[in-house]
Amino acid sequence: MRPWIALLAALFCAPALGEVSDQSAEHPDAAYLQALTAQALGIGDNLRFGPVPEPVACGTGAAATRGLLVGANKWSGDRSMDLAGAENDTDLMLKGLVARGAHPENLVRLTADAATRAGYEAAANALLAATNCGDSVLLHLSGWAFGADMFEPTEDPAEVLGPFALSGDGPSLKDRGGFDLGFQPASALIAKGPWYVLSQSQPGRADLLSAAALSDFVTRLRNRGADVTVIVDTSSAEDLRIEDRQAQVDPVGLWRNRLNPEGVPISPPLLLSSNAGGLTVLYGTASGELTLEMLLPKGAPDKAYYGAFSFTVVQALLNLDRATPAALTRRLEAEDLGYDYARAWTYLVSTTAPDQDIIVEGRPAVVLGTGAIRILDPAPSRGAVPLTEAVLTLRGQVEASADTMVVTVNGRTAVSAPDGAFSAEIALSAGVNRIDVLAMTRDNQPITHSFELFFEGDMKALLGTGTRYALLIANQDYAPGSGLAPLATPIRDAEALAAILTTRYGFQTDAKTPEGETIPLFLRNATRLDIETLLYQVGRIAGAKDTVLIFYAGHGIYEQATQGAFWLPVDAKAGLPFSYLPAAAITDAILRINAGSILVISDSCYSGALLRGAASPEAVVGDRLRALQRLANKRSRIVIASGGNEPVLDGGGDGHSVFASALLTGLESMEEDAFTARELFDRFLLPMVVGRSAQEPQYRPIERSGHEGGDVVLA
Repeated sequence: MRPWIALLAALFCAPALGEVSDQSAEHPDAAYLQALTAQALGIGDNLRFGPVPEPVACGTGAAATRGLLVGANKWSGDRSMDLAGAENDTDLMLKGLVARGAHPENLVRLTADAATRAGYEAAANALLAATNCGDSVLLHLSGWAFGADMFEPTEDPAEVLGPFALSGDGPSLKDRGGFDLGFQPASALIAKGPWYVLSQSQPGRADLLSAAALSDFVTRLRNRGADVTVIVDTSSAEDLRIEDRQAQVDPVGLWRNRLNPEGVPISPPLLLSSNAGGLTVLYGTASGELTLEMLLPKGAPDKAYYGAFSFTVVQALLNLDRATPAALTRRLEAEDLGYDYARAWTYLVSTTAPDQDIIVEGRPAVVLGTGAIRILDPAPSRGAVPLTEAVLTLRGQVEASADTMVVTVNGRTAVSAPDGAFSAEIALSAGVNRIDVLAMTRDNQPITHSFELFFEGDMKALLGTGTRYALLIANQDYAPGSGLAPLATPIRDAEALAAILTTRYGFQTDAKTPEGETIPLFLRNATRLDIETLLYQVGRIAGAKDTVLIFYAGHGIYEQATQGAFWLPVDAKAGLPFSYLPAAAITDAILRINAGSILVISDSCYSGALLRGAASPEAVVGDRLRALQRLANKRSRIVIASGGNEPVLDGGGDGHSVFASALLTGLESMEEDAFTARELFDRFLLPMVVGRSAQEPQYRPIERSGHEGGDVVLA
């Protein structure tokens, strides 16, 4: 545990925001607060920022990953209370980011005497000036964070601990707060906390970074067009509530006003701009939980301390092909560092951009000069190693200049020795198994190696163990007076698609909710509430191994003023956009669905503008079965649209729409037992629709939906 953990178990308090005004000088608490603010540097102040150059225009410069990594270990004047792991955490984080492709010159690490209030302020100014639109900025804090109950001014200027309420003799800052018919400066100061404790710059003082000051810094970075990730490895990390503070300065997401009494001026917070970057916050503990430090390597006489959360985040980043907040969240859940007891603390992730890259540079193909991992058994080969046994013992060797500290295989700790020899037992599933090996050496250098093992299986491996759900929405009979003409084919199209999906491809058109209720997944003439309710229910039902196919046939519309596309439910009214179902609502619903694969097929006007994303075709090359399994194993979100940003035909396909006719023909006529959505599109949908109409179907991954490569495989 962190030193002095028993004395510091009750940490945080976070009431409503406020600021100290000039009236505080007349308040009974004035002398108390004056003494406290003199001894606790930064307890009530935001960081000071000088003039910075304008950021480069979005889309005109090369994006970079930048970082400010802080491990404040000298938080008091008592060297016996220094934090052992904070320096190691930041060193490990820096080297992990570099191994993933970040450039070291863009990463600043503050520890020991450099991690003071003045040191952090200088580094923050330099980072703000260097940050441009499209950059990804990581702010990492490892160490202590205290609430208002942990501060009181000391009467002894020689007190080495400074204004930390460890004795409990006098009233703490929290005790001074409360309700008052007049202005309450203590409560206004409390609202700025909790406080990350920086390294002490003067005897008897404390150097602090308040949650309010950190949030203001995040706002400034986001206003330069950067996506910001905050990683907090402290006890009760959740109590910083950076995401809540950011919601209060977001004029798009939240409207509010503050009506202050006369004579109590309050400086307005810096608001987010309309083109602000995204925000991701990772907390290593929930409110009231203690953080943990590990001693590594286990059994060594000279073990070193590491923050468990910081170590796990670095491990997860190194094991991901693409480090997005959504992918990182799932990986954190799977990581197991081999604690002597089960993890009993909470990880929390909040994000406005679940599909945004945390590291914007490409991952290096090879990390040179840091060592290597050799797999000894099974013997390596050019392709995936074919195996016939479901369980094997993997053996390998880490080759590095420093001793090996820990080795993990697919996120689980392996048996390893200081000389680099390691082994791990692996249970294989039928088909392609990806193996990720990560070694950490005693000098905090990460070394990674990934390869594939192929456990001989058959088509059952491709079919998987999950359930296939088909959601079919057919809107045809629009009400008279709605301004929307009735359509002729949607219900017939959806019924024909349901028949082939259930009889030949193993999909089901009903599902059982967690409460045991069976609900239909086929909606005919659905209202907006019907559609959103069904999408929400599927988000509760579908699991990580499941496949979800969503088919929509009906009216669609594109609004030039907002450049937004919509599905039109049967209760929509032409000219009333609030009665439509916007693309953003569909994407949000897809984000809530935890299925491994999601395929959206939209047969409506302007459907190509609904779920925009960059085209990313995935080819089926080499051994077909293995290639399909590789594609199916990746989390995929694909949309196939009947047209681009254009009207499409209702009819013209022998009783079906032109697009539905091509879709049904393709599903009936594909020669292979298993194929990708891309192959279906290329062989049937695109040539048949273009050959019979003026519309051009679209295929692409869905933007900001959690797509991680691969394709939807139909079998």
